[in-house]
Amino acid sequence: MPTPLVLRHCSQLEPPARQAVEVLADSLPRLTGRPVQPVADLESPTRLVIGETPSGSPDAALAQVQHDGYVLWPGQRGLLLAAHNAKGLLNAAYGYLAWLGVLWPKPGVEIIPQRAKLHFPREPILRTPAFSRRGVFHSQSPAEWPQWCEFYARLQFNEVSVHGAPGHWDKYRQVAERYGITLQLGGHGLSSLLPREEFSAHPDYFRALQPPDFDRARQPDSNLCPGSPEGLALVRRNACEYAKAAPGARVYHLWADDLPAGGWCYCSRCMGLPPQDQAILASNAVAEGVCLADPQAKTAHLIYHDTLEPPRVVKPHPALVPLYAPRERCYAHALNDPACARNRWHRENLERVLDYFGRREWLLFEYYSDYILFRAMLPVMPEVVAADLKYYREQGLDCAQHLLVGTVVGLLLNLHVFAELAWDLDADPWAPLKRLAKEVPGLLPAWRLQAKASYRWLDLSDWPLDRYFDYRFLIERPVRQSRACRRQVLRAARDLDAAWAALPADLLAWAERERLSLETSAGICRQMEAQMEMLEELGRCAGREDRWEQAGAAYRRAVNLATPIGKAFRRAGLPKAYFFGLERLLETIWREKVTGRPKRACR
Repeated sequence: MPTPLVLRHCSQLEPPARQAVEVLADSLPRLTGRPVQPVADLESPTRLVIGETPSGSPDAALAQVQHDGYVLWPGQRGLLLAAHNAKGLLNAAYGYLAWLGVLWPKPGVEIIPQRAKLHFPREPILRTPAFSRRGVFHSQSPAEWPQWCEFYARLQFNEVSVHGAPGHWDKYRQVAERYGITLQLGGHGLSSLLPREEFSAHPDYFRALQPPDFDRARQPDSNLCPGSPEGLALVRRNACEYAKAAPGARVYHLWADDLPAGGWCYCSRCMGLPPQDQAILASNAVAEGVCLADPQAKTAHLIYHDTLEPPRVVKPHPALVPLYAPRERCYAHALNDPACARNRWHRENLERVLDYFGRREWLLFEYYSDYILFRAMLPVMPEVVAADLKYYREQGLDCAQHLLVGTVVGLLLNLHVFAELAWDLDADPWAPLKRLAKEVPGLLPAWRLQAKASYRWLDLSDWPLDRYFDYRFLIERPVRQSRACRRQVLRAARDLDAAWAALPADLLAWAERERLSLETSAGICRQMEAQMEMLEELGRCAGREDRWEQAGAAYRRAVNLATPIGKAFRRAGLPKAYFFGLERLLETIWREKVTGRPKRACR
């Protein structure tokens, strides 16, 4: 029987440090074939030793490390793992396993390489994260939380926002504590703080749809009247109760309704205030309520849709932190790319918003892993993620997060890139994908082609800024511009076909869905081209040409192109894929467009 490998630790450990011991005790035997014998004989609760204790002291090296960073201090027959805190020790455990070649491509999957003996680095490894707080906005089901939380810890995240209500809060906290992950909580919850049943007794709490000289009617449909002191008082009380029901969150998210425009008030008190000022008034009331429950907690104010521009008059509460969510930006370019007109507008307004808030702490809600925004596709954009994070760090961001909407197809490649760069802004953005693809011939070339295709269809640089749309809902454009975009998406489809062809016949189980991702993405790009043709023809109709038949033919082609995509999802056993819900919605919108032909033809 092989000689046991000694794993020394302190007898009194915080949960993340205990998890570090468990992780090493579980993974190292599978990696080396040697059993691991934990021994509680160290004094420091933030140090572990694998094998023999190395000579020398890591103290000087550790002094160069910040936050939940760590030091791997090697010797000839042993390795010392050292950190400032228990979370850092868990990061060190995962960092060492990653150095040994262990991979975690997705939740619940760990790939252990076959090695004959244990290896240690030749030189000390020092790791300090570029962002002290790193993570995602988590939107998966509560039942999947333990598996996802472990995955986030493996990616060395330390702060996750649970995108939902506080119903399962205790479970979320218990699991997160084990992995040293701090939690945020919430979402679009402002309307819930002003119950709609209050409308019959207190209509003045709710928004006025039109200015007083047009219509004094109030509407209980969205948000509230931020000019109503009584309405704001109710919001304040309910925000306090919300925070009490889910104690211990670092940030509470109780955002305004998810509307691109039209959710605010035009009464005599509010009509002079633009949406961004009205939103601050409402968020201030939420922050006051949250602070009553927890004076240390922060409240997020969503910079999104019609609040992307800075407020003009209203000053934010001290506990209110801006949360930047640039949904309508262009993802073919970095946010600070001077060549991208759309992103230039977003960047300029972000910097004005940060100035308005006094350059205080701020939060990020990016969309790199949002399966919904990207039309049921998963774009690959390592270079954009890398450039974005550098820019955001320059603007003082220290809590880097982005939205993760779970998908049934493909690996979350941008998530791996994001996790790598959140530690090292100068790292090769393709490095984590190269590691994942190392043992699968054809996978990395396929991903490079997928990235090439992504940058083609993601390019929205010159799309107009005066109308709301995102990657799902394209808009009518002039013929010359539309045809250029159509050529791009067809080229993207061919790139995706080539990527699909580059995959080996037999993929490992953890990568099998990459084939489905490429196949369906190519089909969706072809459908986008047909949609663009339809919109182009409708635009020509608006320009007084009779092109209704051509628009109808393009509509039917777009609908028919959905058939093979749907079949591919069903063959994979995924009848509830997001694509189907989006397809029904788009078909309704397109049908309304092409059947809207006036009784008298345009001449």
